[in-house]
Amino acid sequence: MATLNLRPAITSISAVLEDVSSQYSLTATERIVLGSIPVLAFAVVAPFIPRVSRKLGGGSAVGIALLTLAAGLIVRAFVPGALLAATFLCGASIMVMSVLVPQLIKEYGSSGWWAGAITLGFGLGAALGAGYVRPLVTSLGGALNLGLAVWCVPALLAASLVFLSKYSQRGNHESPPIATDVVRMRLSTTAAAVAAYFGVQAFLYFSLTAWMPAYLVSRGMSPSGAADMLAWFNIAGFLPTLMLPVLASKSRHWKAFPAGIGIALAAGIAWLLVAPESQLFYSIGWIGAAQSSAFCMAVLLILKRTTEPGLAGSLSALAQGSGFALAALGPAAIGLIHQLSGWTHAFLAMLAISVVLALVGAWSVTGPNIARLVKAPR
Repeated sequence: MATLNLRPAITSISAVLEDVSSQYSLTATERIVLGSIPVLAFAVVAPFIPRVSRKLGGGSAVGIALLTLAAGLIVRAFVPGALLAATFLCGASIMVMSVLVPQLIKEYGSSGWWAGAITLGFGLGAALGAGYVRPLVTSLGGALNLGLAVWCVPALLAASLVFLSKYSQRGNHESPPIATDVVRMRLSTTAAAVAAYFGVQAFLYFSLTAWMPAYLVSRGMSPSGAADMLAWFNIAGFLPTLMLPVLASKSRHWKAFPAGIGIALAAGIAWLLVAPESQLFYSIGWIGAAQSSAFCMAVLLILKRTTEPGLAGSLSALAQGSGFALAALGPAAIGLIHQLSGWTHAFLAMLAISVVLALVGAWSVTGPNIARLVKAPR
């Protein structure tokens, strides 16, 4: 339930970006900043999350992050002038949950199937945010602020379930000192490769989420149709997300998957650029399936390349912290390319970065596992 709340705060505002820009009188620069703020928040707070987890316990930290996310969504919708600051708060809350999830999976001995289930939660939440925000605004009499604030309800519900289920009591046993591991992991080429893979796929995800609706509108699609396509972009990844962990656990050739996903994503972006209107649905579905697979693979790499919960938490913090620092550049960089030379060059840049993802994917499966390089202090 918690993972359903990790994307609506981002995709809901992307789906109505034109309306938000008009209502809040945003400049072109402020629109770019708004798209980059959540990812910037991810990078800023990631180094502090292991300390918070040790102090509060994983379950309690997740519950508090959900409450903070709900508060940020309400403030963003109703407090004039707080759009950017509240969006940063939402991003910080999301990051706390995102970093702790792989550690909790490893801590309870869960397998790659849970990586697929969690990625499915990400995708479903993203699709709901993108697909339902505009109908919600319409049903609420055109009240944009209410349509954006309503996403606090699932966050509050998830927080209630976290605390009522006593998840924090079950997961609040002592875990390895993560902060030391993070520092030492920076010297590991395996950790660097996993972090790079996470960062490049996140760069692409947030760039596509931020700008795909505007690109489709520029091609003559209606704003509501573009929002539906953003929802479809996320929905298309559901099946690959569930299948990938199973295939990776059973196939002897799973190490080919990270690079193959990058190639598939590059092919999808190339298809989108040349696709006639009748093929947009299929090309966007292809991109969505490849992008969701890339995120699922990034989570699987964190699990497969570590052997202990503390190390998984350390690698998660390092990969997501440094990875999202890179990803924060995505919406701004792609938006700037669009301003300077148009949408074609912006999407060609994302195609080139997809090729980089394939190369980094090949790197991420080489070398020994993290446990052989970094030992958690006893």
